[in-house]
Amino acid sequence: MMSSYFKNILLVLKYGDEKALELSQQIKSFLNIRGIKVEIFFNRLEGKTIEVNSKNIDLVIVVGGDGTLLSVARKMILPEVPFLGFNFGRVGFMAELEADSWQESLENILQGNFRLSNRLELNYDIPSLEEKGVAVNDIVLHRTGLARLLEFEITINKEEKFTVRADGVIAATPTGSSAYNFSAGGPLLFPELKAFVLTFICPFLCPLPSFVLPKSTKLQIVLTSFQSEAMLTIDGQKGILLPPQVKLNISVCKKSFILIQKKESGFVTRLKNKGILQC
Repeated sequence: MMSSYFKNILLVLKYGDEKALELSQQIKSFLNIRGIKVEIFFNRLEGKTIEVNSKNIDLVIVVGGDGTLLSVARKMILPEVPFLGFNFGRVGFMAELEADSWQESLENILQGNFRLSNRLELNYDIPSLEEKGVAVNDIVLHRTGLARLLEFEITINKEEKFTVRADGVIAATPTGSSAYNFSAGGPLLFPELKAFVLTFICPFLCPLPSFVLPKSTKLQIVLTSFQSEAMLTIDGQKGILLPPQVKLNISVCKKSFILIQKKESGFVTRLKNKGILQC
């Protein structure tokens, strides 16, 4: 049985969520009866990293919405382990298991009725600010304050260079391609695709197509001039205020984000179920 793969589980929930805590305690008892060790951890939005006592964790269960799952995956200090999400939020695009049928869903997972979705993450590095980290969904450079354009210079693999004036630019993983990137007119990428997408937010004078870039691509974005403040937002959760002439480096992370999904849960099916693809 596939359940033999899961001997030590980390159960993470949003701090202060009473309903998530109640469900987590039920899940813990359910797993303990089956001889599986469980450690409960509370995720705080302001926390930078999640460090656990055991290095033998072989599954991370997140009780919350997609936002909680993103936060935990981004901050987790562990080798590559799969994540399983129980949805307490509104969308549930990644955290697709519903809380009202958790016993049946979890039993199916323990019996091996799942598929692994291996997805890339993005590294970001701002040397002058000593800021670096990982994004699971997207990295967004955007204006803040007054409605004025930003100007930035983009260099691809230290070779090709061009300048753009726009409200901002989005670097999205395949996982994040169905979020802000899609709303800004960018393409949908299948989650396991080894590539990422660069999409411009309201470019000045002429429409600019998105760039779908191979995983080997190294990007540098320089904020060359602006008349209003600029911000870098990571996964819609972490914000970094940017000064003029700052350099931002983006590349694909060596570590992957591994998501456990139902076997019957295809990408197009989920797009239809969540109203993203209406046809």
